[in-house]
Amino acid sequence: MLQDCSVDGRAWTLIDLLIGCRLPGSLKEIEPFEFINLRLNDSQKEAVTFALQSKNLCIIHGPPGTGKTTTIVEVILQLVKKGRKVLVCAPSNIAIDNLVGRLASFDARNMIRLGDPARASSEMQWFTLDAVIDRSYEMTFVNKIRNEIVKLRNSRGRSKQDLIDNLLVNLKTQERKILKQALSNCDIVLSTLLSSSSDGPLQYLEDHENHFDVLIIHECSQATEVACWIPLTFVDKCILSGDHYQLPPTVISQTAAKEGLEVTLMERLLSRFDHENVVRMLTVQYRMHQKIMEWSSKSFYSNKLTAHHSVKNQSMSKISNLTDCPPLLLIDTAGCDMPELDHTSKESKGNEYEASIAALYVNYLIIRGVEPESIGIITPYNLQIELIKLRLNRKHPGVEVGLVDGFQGREKEVIILSLVRSNRNKSTGFLCEYRWINVAVTRAKKHLVVICDSDTVSAETHISSLIDHLKANGKVKSGSEYSKYMRPRNYQNPIRKRSRFN
Repeated sequence: MLQDCSVDGRAWTLIDLLIGCRLPGSLKEIEPFEFINLRLNDSQKEAVTFALQSKNLCIIHGPPGTGKTTTIVEVILQLVKKGRKVLVCAPSNIAIDNLVGRLASFDARNMIRLGDPARASSEMQWFTLDAVIDRSYEMTFVNKIRNEIVKLRNSRGRSKQDLIDNLLVNLKTQERKILKQALSNCDIVLSTLLSSSSDGPLQYLEDHENHFDVLIIHECSQATEVACWIPLTFVDKCILSGDHYQLPPTVISQTAAKEGLEVTLMERLLSRFDHENVVRMLTVQYRMHQKIMEWSSKSFYSNKLTAHHSVKNQSMSKISNLTDCPPLLLIDTAGCDMPELDHTSKESKGNEYEASIAALYVNYLIIRGVEPESIGIITPYNLQIELIKLRLNRKHPGVEVGLVDGFQGREKEVIILSLVRSNRNKSTGFLCEYRWINVAVTRAKKHLVVICDSDTVSAETHISSLIDHLKANGKVKSGSEYSKYMRPRNYQNPIRKRSRFN
């Protein structure tokens, strides 16, 4: 049972709900409305409607490629159409810029992007607070005051200091007035979570704790709960979007992680409430070939995902000369005597053989017309990144090689996974993080290649099911087919980077 710990106040209804002192209320009735984006699918429309009907809390669960941002943009536009003031937050500047760009494409102009203008992309500069203020009519008076101060400072005479001081006071007053007016008249304020604090620009609102009607936290599953609480006290309704089966925020401190900081707000709420009362999941994905999608859908999303007809059977022939290239390929090194390096440190691992196979396969694809920029190689270890880059960079610098962190939220026509681990003990290390493999697999649009020792990596449950899926639905090659093309290398000095997976 929930404790009787509710308190009074506008925001406390939501706070009580989030900390577990209250259950979600029933849906409110809303007037019929027309969707602004006519291309929304049924699950997106249902999520938008549910978000508008929810009294205090709504969670939009968006698996990879299902259009979380598209759905959230529609929610924002509908709220503004109803006269609501909306505060939109996300954990990163990239996520905020993406939202601003999507809103702008629907002619949403009355919005402000908070934060350092230098951190906003060049296309988003127009919507920054500084740019909005500079365009205001009142800035002509501020500029006159500034010019007058400069003239007085350049002239001689101490008697003018009092006049300068008075002008400076007037200048600050006018600037605050313009800030207040710009923010007050704005329908949509967008900010990173850290920039939404009450000691930032929002302090210039008449009453920032009661100004906004709705808070939206986009990509909530990538933010720590502590960061989410910064703007949560401003509203009595919030809409969260994200996918808790993708990578959570990085928590450097192991002590903090063990104390619960690595559990996100979205994840905690999903474990507490009946999903029917607070959650709507998007079920149509627009990224992956159906065969690539199926494993993720079965493993994480209750087999509810369907591939849109535009991507369901997409072929590599559209981007290359390949006419018989399957969406799934397993290059299995089991039994091929291709072990991981045994002299590396405990912090990072490498596999020379897998690195060579990855490079050989990349060369095969590029010779057959695939653009290097369309290929991504993901591996869980920094050492393996260096091993692969040694073989690729001179010849194919456009191929992106990296940890999964850098690929989250993105996609490539071709994704090659090098799982590295190959040992007698069947030790899998970082591969036990199930969200790692989910994100890695779902970056691929048309072609997924997994290079691994199936005997070793199948010790991890999710990877074992992936191997089974690849064998049942794709093409399987032995690593021995590439042996004659390999040139052994010695590598002893890995470049180390801080990451969730090292």
